[in-house]
Parts: sequence; structure tokens; C-alpha cells
Amino acid sequence: MTYPSIPRVGLSSVVASLLVLTTAASALPDDPPARVVVVPSSGPLVSLRLVFQVGSADDPKGKEGLASLTAAAVAQGGTKTLKYEDVLDRFFPIAGALGGTCLKQATVFGGTVHRDNLGVYIPLATEMIASPRFAPEDFDRLRDEALDHLTKTLRGDS
Repeated sequence: MTYPSIPRVGLSSVVASLLVLTTAASALPDDPPARVVVVPSSGPLVSLRLVFQVGSADDPKGKEGLASLTAAAVAQGGTKTLKYEDVLDRFFPIAGALGGTCLKQATVFGGTVHRDNLGVYIPLATEMIASPRFAPEDFDRLRDEALDHLTKTLRGDS
């Protein structure tokens, strides 16, 4: 069985970006080496996942939720050179997005995009993860969304 391949330029960009990010994020000498897994697909969509081995279990005492808020700020915030609105404007024409999830032992960033749009998606997603803006207005918006979610979904009225 043969699988259509991702265009060479797109695949090399994906691998290079992921290796640079995982190498930069690997601060401890005991961390396992970066690993890129390419799974052939018969469809035109490419899904990317970048996993950091740090999660909510690593939150400082008294600052529970910090890792989750940070993941949200990276995935739903701007970059050092772009406001979040500008990021959205660049993602819209390519139907792209970057999501971030904080688990107990890991933080995962990922997205799915058509392979023809990898040339636009990879540099933008890389910039979001490697150079987040951490703007106060983004933190305020995300904190308010998280608190709103908690107060509306954890009512205990059942």
C-alpha cells in the first residue's frame, strides 16, 4: 500500500521546527531525546503534536493552575511580534489553529492543517510556542474565561 506523502519542503519544515522546539525546551540533561513520529495518512490534513514533559503537577504551591494558564496563554495569545488578533488573522485563511492542553504530567500543543498550508502554519505555530507574547490583556482574558467556565460548570446543582 502506498501513501501520499507530505511535500518534502513541508515535512522538513515540520521536523526541523519540532526538533528545534523540543531541544530548546529540554532543559534537564536527563530528558529523553526529541522524537518525531511521522504517521502516513491518506488524507490531505496534517496533525501536529508537541509534548512537553511538564504539567500541573509542577505548579508551585499556592499557584495551582499556573501551568494551565501558561499553556492557554501560549496557544491563545500572541507572539513577541504579533498580537493575538494578528495571529487569528493569519490562521483564518488557512483554516488553522493551535491548541494547548495542560495535563498532570505533560503540556500538549497541537493543531491540524491542510498540507498545502504547512508553509504558513509551521512558522506561525513555531513562533507562538517559542516566543509567546504573555501580554497582560491575554492573561486577563484567559483568567476570566477560566473563572467563568468554573463558575458555570461546577455549580453542584445536580
